Amino acid sequence: MRTHESAEIASSMPDGPDWPFRILNGAPALLAYLDSEQRFLYANETHRTWLGVDPLELIGKCLRDLIPPSDQERYRTFCEAARGGWQPRTIELRVSDKAGNLKDLLRTEVPIIENGRVVRAWGLTQDITERKQAEDALHASEERFRDLFENAYDPMATCDLEGRITSANKAAVRLSGYSREEVLGMTVFQVSPPEYHETFRQSLRQLRAGGTPPILEAEIVRKDGRRVPVELSARPIYQGDEPSGVQVVVRDL
Repeated sequence: MRTHESAEIASSMPDGPDWPFRILNGAPALLAYLDSEQRFLYANETHRTWLGVDPLELIGKCLRDLIPPSDQERYRTFCEAARGGWQPRTIELRVSDKAGNLKDLLRTEVPIIENGRVVRAWGLTQDITERKQAEDALHASEERFRDLFENAYDPMATCDLEGRITSANKAAVRLSGYSREEVLGMTVFQVSPPEYHETFRQSLRQLRAGGTPPILEAEIVRKDGRRVPVELSARPIYQGDEPSGVQVVVRDL
């Protein structure tokens, strides 16, 4: 590096010898320096903001004391692996703040190696509580949808864009006469009379283009060979901006 470049860099650095600690303390993450037994040697000011704990009170204490019993075994396994490894490791865990509230955190530890063994580590921890809450809410919403789908009065099924059945609720399985295992993987052409196949192909072409075909009156063929007149209502399922499948509602006529 040229001398004038070094001078430019130096002139742009913060004033005072303590600027690295000002940066650490102001970081939007929990930064900690730990010994080989996971005792705090340093904790930045963000511990006070996020956990309500004075960083100086953490010095000499073990990180595991902040972790609830339900996560202790997983954390112990993580620590054993970290002590025997040379690469940074990441774990999702929960930590209690001073008021007893649990926060979901994503922790990365960077080992410091001396004489071939891990002697200390830098820990960088991000707060992912909001992300986990959003994931939990999405999971609960998906569970409610699955329950509504599975227990709906009308037969319902989903297909891929080639007409292969990918899911079917209880009513659809009952109407078909097949077992659920038999239905999954069959195509709409296998459960319908030949005279309806061209109409179904046209509907699939519309769905692949993102359109919604008109409601159809058709027939399905049960496993026992009996024909059942039905009304079919189909709409595309999207993944991003592209159709990825079909949802079909069947009404027994």
